[in-house]
Amino acid sequence: MRHVTTIAIILALASPAAAHHSSTGIDMDSVVTLEGTITEFNWRNPHTYFAFETTDGPGAPVEWEVEMGSAITSARRGWTRDSLSPGDRVTVQVHPARDGRPYGILESVEREGDILFEEPLYTPEIDASTTTLDGVWVSNISDQIPGAIYGFFTTQLRLTEKGAAAQAAYNSLSEE
Repeated sequence: MRHVTTIAIILALASPAAAHHSSTGIDMDSVVTLEGTITEFNWRNPHTYFAFETTDGPGAPVEWEVEMGSAITSARRGWTRDSLSPGDRVTVQVHPARDGRPYGILESVEREGDILFEEPLYTPEIDASTTTLDGVWVSNISDQIPGAIYGFFTTQLRLTEKGAAAQAAYNSLSEE
C-alpha cells in the first residue's frame, strides 16, 4: 500500500510538468491573413489569447482563437491587458492549426492601421556585453529551430568566450 501511495504522489506532482504543448499541431510554414472583430482578450499565463470573429468563404461567422506568448513575454513586447478590446477591428496573420480548426499562433496583428505586433519583434544587439547574468535575456527570433514557437533553446544561444567558460564550469549539482 505504501508503494501505491508513493506512486500516486509522484504522478500528481509530475503531471503539471507534462502539461505544456508543442507546436506540432500548428502549420508554422504557412500564414493565414484574416480580418475581423475582437470578441475576447485573455491576459493570462501560460499564454495570452484573443478571439476574433471573421467569416468563412460563404460568409458564415467563424470565431478564431489566437495564441500569443505569456503575459510577461507580451508585456516585454509592449502589450498590456488593455491592448485589445472587444469590438476592435483587426487584421490578423496566424500560423493556422493543421487540423483546420479556427485556431492559430500569432504572427502579426494590426488594428485600424496601427501594427500592434509583428515578427520579428526585434533582433538583440550581438555586441552587448555584461559582467553578470542579471537582466532579461532574449534569443534572436530569426535563429529559431524550424517549427518551434519561441526559439528559447540553449542550442541557439551564442555565448561570449567568458559565457562559454562559465557554462563549462557550471555544475547543476553544486550547492553554491
